[in-house]
Amino acid sequence: MEASLPATVIEAARDRGELGFVVLLFAATAVALGNSVVLPFLPEMVGQMSPDASALARGRLVVALVTVSQIAGCLSAPLWGWISDRWKRWPILVVGLLGFSLTMALYSAVGFERLYVLRLLNGVFAAAVVPTAFAMVADRSPDLVRRARQFTWLNALVFAGDLTGPLLGAISVALGATSPFLAPAALSAIAMPGLLLVSRESATGPVGSVPRPKAREALVPLLLISAIASGCLTVLHLTLSLGSGARDLFRENVSMLFALCGAAMLVAQLVPFTGRRVTVGAAWLLRPMLAGLAAALIIAVFARTLWVLVPVFLLAGWSTATLKLLTNYLTSKASPGTQGSGLALQYAAVSASQAAASIVTGWASASEHLMLWLAAAAALAVTAMTLRLKD
Repeated sequence: MEASLPATVIEAARDRGELGFVVLLFAATAVALGNSVVLPFLPEMVGQMSPDASALARGRLVVALVTVSQIAGCLSAPLWGWISDRWKRWPILVVGLLGFSLTMALYSAVGFERLYVLRLLNGVFAAAVVPTAFAMVADRSPDLVRRARQFTWLNALVFAGDLTGPLLGAISVALGATSPFLAPAALSAIAMPGLLLVSRESATGPVGSVPRPKAREALVPLLLISAIASGCLTVLHLTLSLGSGARDLFRENVSMLFALCGAAMLVAQLVPFTGRRVTVGAAWLLRPMLAGLAAALIIAVFARTLWVLVPVFLLAGWSTATLKLLTNYLTSKASPGTQGSGLALQYAAVSASQAAASIVTGWASASEHLMLWLAAAAALAVTAMTLRLKD
């Protein structure tokens, strides 16, 4: 196992003399893989189950299947976080992984109506795993520099899971129609025994303590920044997907832009930031990243060719991923003693913004320029809130 993992990850795990951190990385990555592996198959599944529906109706059904999972995550994450703060974190992870594994395995064996139920349950169980994994990392980190470093790796591998999920589905479908869903189900199940290691070696967190008033005040702007950044990227992706005909783009061009955006998000987690740099400059770095995201959205309004859109998507991906890392770290600092709830609220805010952006952009597809302008204005407006934040 150690030989196949980056040396920095192994070193980060051994900083505490155990591999529990690697288990948390694996668990969160498995869930990210499962979430993204389903998405390319949804249009085909909707087409098979509703062959008489119009193209517009099928598109809206696909949007509904995507957003129902996001809404479920938004509603359930705060409850999972509240429970993990008052109980232990590792049982929440086990329940989340078990439920996620079972629902993934059932995808190929249900009808259209039950597909909505599975998407809802996927969102509920994913919301139990990802924010709880971040909270457990925060519990286990003896200092802020190590916490920032491990948050960087956790964010990076979650992004990697999101990126490679569709590729995993495309490769595994050659083994059978159910393989794309069974593969992430198996990975989620494999992670569960490793959590026994985490349960023996990790703290449960400072249960019952109350955040400092000043720290709690910082939580609201951080949640809003997280939501705006995620919603902006969703608007950019959907406006390109729905309005690609108005630009000189083919479907392959759109796929390439999405891949470049995802690659930029992954590299942004790994290249420029060390744990110490995040701890001393996180609040300040929020401002240029929000400005960069707004600039990308404004340029996208006028962009018509592939080569103009390439730097737009690279900048948007880099800015959004960096904002995700910074707000994760600052949220964990702003929730001393209740990191499960704080990070779960951030997860809920991101899920809610993605769902809202998907619904509004999908129904207002004829006004894509207006949506981009509104998203850019929101990114610039929320920049003022960073003035209140401190490292």
